[in-house]
Amino acid sequence: MNHIGKIAIIGVGNVGSRVANHCLNFMLCCKELLFLSRTREDNIQAADGADVIFLAVRPQQFPELAKRLKGKLKSNQLVISLMAAVTLKGMEEQLGTNQVVRLALNLHMGTPYGTYFWAGHSKLTEENLNRLEQTLAMWAGTEQLTALRQRRESQIDPLMNYLGCTEAFVEKIQDALIQSAREEGVRADDAREIAELHFPTLSQRLGCRKQCQASSTPKIQTYSGMTTAILQKFESLSLCRLIKRAFKAGTARAREMGKTYE
Repeated sequence: MNHIGKIAIIGVGNVGSRVANHCLNFMLCCKELLFLSRTREDNIQAADGADVIFLAVRPQQFPELAKRLKGKLKSNQLVISLMAAVTLKGMEEQLGTNQVVRLALNLHMGTPYGTYFWAGHSKLTEENLNRLEQTLAMWAGTEQLTALRQRRESQIDPLMNYLGCTEAFVEKIQDALIQSAREEGVRADDAREIAELHFPTLSQRLGCRKQCQASSTPKIQTYSGMTTAILQKFESLSLCRLIKRAFKAGTARAREMGKTYE
């Protein structure tokens, strides 16, 4: 893959760091042309002259960032947003450019490649569409057409929600099942083996041994974000309790049926 030029990543938290690693691992740019902006003071310097600018800040941080960047972005610069909630229209108005793309991206589960879906402004230039094609190819693991992954903007937030919360959601279910099994007398190593069989990728990432020893706490990046809202609803609906009751009912039914054969 040919180098794309200068890449700026504004916001170097969990997502921004993963993007930076992929840019280097897949040789999208050389180390000297990858600029990471960790503070407000270096936002403008990082974006200056960048061919591709990733916005990996939290949505609530965007208005302040936009004030610093507005009027300083050129039409030949591609802005790729990894933020939830902030629309293409909102970015265009606040950044002063229509060369913007929203990207729902998943780089989790310990795999070299991830999944992505995107929505872009209708006035993206051919040059920036080509940059987008080259940029997104590294996450597809193939040179497939970027157009195959294009979606309506209304689908981006639900896709982000699905991609972002699935790990925490499944971890919560797995933890409830492990605890249910242990309460019914299943050994910890047996519970771990079954969990690894049914949740292999998640088990590799999180470590089922730790899960069998204590309740898990899914990693939450933004405490006012989508994953938090889902887990709070999970708790308010007592879904963990429901899983345990269902598991217990299954065990009880097996014992009941066993009595008929005594």
